[in-house]
Amino acid sequence: MKKKESVKEEEEDKSKRIRNPLGFLRRRFIDETIGEYNKIRETAMRVIDGFREIDRRYNRIKERAGLFLGFDCIDFSELRECYAYRDLISLEKQVRRETDKYMNSAVVSRVEDPVSSVQVEYDLRDLGIIIAIRNIDTLIVGPSRSGKTLYGYSLLAAIYGLGNFAEKTVSPTLDVKEFTDRDMGVLKRGGRLSKSLRPKQILGKPAILINEPNRAVPELQNLFINILDNQFEDEGVRFQVGVKDRLGRCYQVRIFTMNEGAEYIGTSDVDQAIRERLGFCFPIQAFPSTLGDMQARRRSGKIDRESFRNRKSYFNRVLNLNKESEALEISDFAYIYFQYLGNLDNCVKTEDGRKREWGILSGICENGCHHNREDKEICGNIRGVSVGTLENIVDAARGFALVRSYKVALAALRGDVPKDVIKRYGGKKRFVKEYVKRLKVEAVDLRAAAPFVLYGKLRMKPSWVETQFEGDVWRAVNYVVEVSYNRLIRWHKEDKDLVERAYLKGKLDEEDRRRLERRVNEVDPWAFRLDYLRAR
Repeated sequence: MKKKESVKEEEEDKSKRIRNPLGFLRRRFIDETIGEYNKIRETAMRVIDGFREIDRRYNRIKERAGLFLGFDCIDFSELRECYAYRDLISLEKQVRRETDKYMNSAVVSRVEDPVSSVQVEYDLRDLGIIIAIRNIDTLIVGPSRSGKTLYGYSLLAAIYGLGNFAEKTVSPTLDVKEFTDRDMGVLKRGGRLSKSLRPKQILGKPAILINEPNRAVPELQNLFINILDNQFEDEGVRFQVGVKDRLGRCYQVRIFTMNEGAEYIGTSDVDQAIRERLGFCFPIQAFPSTLGDMQARRRSGKIDRESFRNRKSYFNRVLNLNKESEALEISDFAYIYFQYLGNLDNCVKTEDGRKREWGILSGICENGCHHNREDKEICGNIRGVSVGTLENIVDAARGFALVRSYKVALAALRGDVPKDVIKRYGGKKRFVKEYVKRLKVEAVDLRAAAPFVLYGKLRMKPSWVETQFEGDVWRAVNYVVEVSYNRLIRWHKEDKDLVERAYLKGKLDEEDRRRLERRVNEVDPWAFRLDYLRAR
């Protein structure tokens, strides 16, 4: 039956070809074209589906990588359009990419941005970037195998590149000749011994990682004082340490890592003169790895120096950011907090208004001083800090302010800044541009920097630290910073005009003096300098 139908159709086609050959050819061409079109369309749809699948997979990978590396899935071309500190974008990406195997995302500080109300969190990578930007000499302490040396090495490898920084492990036989060499050509030509001295490469690098400085005997630790003073001396010959930055200043980041404690044989206490010259000091064990970090580390296997292979240097970008952070203005309230921190040594019970040594101070405080009953008896168990230490806090706060601006810009593009704030500026990109344009060092930046500067420098009564904080010095330092900051915030809210007249204008009438003295004597002994108030 089917054969008869097909034969019949063939005969009809044949008759059509004979009657209208052109029409037949036209219809045949159209049919074939439609058939080819359908085939091409099916192929194209399969290709498009393939690209869509690739795009979906790419977005999943991008999301995972962004969450892990801290990029928050932001389109960086969009960020570059509105964020002025483009070198910081590159540096952040580089550090997170190159240190991903270190994998410690613990939060080291958290503040609230005063403009956007965004909660800004800094992690160890951010801290490392701040150390590099502000050229901060840093001491990292902690027990053996706590990751302090790996952290320092991964940071320097990411920023300066392998071969562009030096590493030195200290031994008890440390000698000055480990930092200098002799040019034998000078001696062969009859030159003096002093003329033949040359600094080794370790002194001329932009960064050094120095392990176990407390292995050197106290007499030889003076070598580190020379390095920290940027002038190394041997046989009466002085050598410049580090490299010159664009402002003509010496740049060299020194990161010291060491085990600290009586249980480590062959170590000694680090000279306080060395600690005073350091910008940052912190215990690495205060920032344990998160569960996600540990799981990622198990998947990656063993991490050692061979894991870091970057040779590209970002030193020029660091110098650019150093200059840009140096140009940031200090806000009025940050300047007030800076001065307020200088009042920690106030004592209302002494004639000159300054605290005494622990033995005398304990008797004064325990003899009924009402100030020592507040905030875990903090007043009588801490001493003040030097002007140099306060200046270190401001210097480091410049780096925190710069990184804060980057994180707020990310938050704005991500949609985490409140809509009413964005609306006032006319959109996300305009908000970021204006935010960066008006960026200043705020009191929250000093708040974030202070614990890293004060650890090892703020004098606290050991028995108080043991009783109130179970011997945890890092917790104690953070508590002091928190209490001081909150006290000033409360006072500023209560009597803003008086605070600003006292700290910013410096001209006080008799009524202002009486109110300040009342505040110091009855409410907050740190409110204002007692020696100034008592001077007539």
